[in-house]
Amino acid sequence: INAKACAKAACNLAREHIEIVMGGFERTFAIEDFLAAGEILFWIQKELNEQEKLNIDDIDYFKEETGITEFALSAILASRDKEKVEKVSIKSKSGRRLAYLGYEDDVNLCVKENISENVGIYKDGKITLYNE
Repeated sequence: INAKACAKAACNLAREHIEIVMGGFERTFAIEDFLAAGEILFWIQKELNEQEKLNIDDIDYFKEETGITEFALSAILASRDKEKVEKVSIKSKSGRRLAYLGYEDDVNLCVKENISENVGIYKDGKITLYNE
């Protein structure tokens, strides 16, 4: 819904390292979080490449200290198949649970790409709108 905006905000806020934390559900892996992380990482990679801070053709691209982890790259690659992302998000354990609870429209909304430039930021115990 706002991966590109989140990526831009992360690049603006980060001093030297960006960590994407997946929430999961009840301490277990949630595939839709992995796919969302991949989408955000795709845009972070693109933003840093445009700023000439990350060169995807550089030999050091896969060195964790200077580039991107292979786990992050796997999330990026998984997030590129939009049709499967949508299907998986709806058919996943979390997607089915949310649909059962009456939130199917929310799940469908969440797979839409970059329809919002709003980014929430957690600070001092509150989530507020991030302003550059």
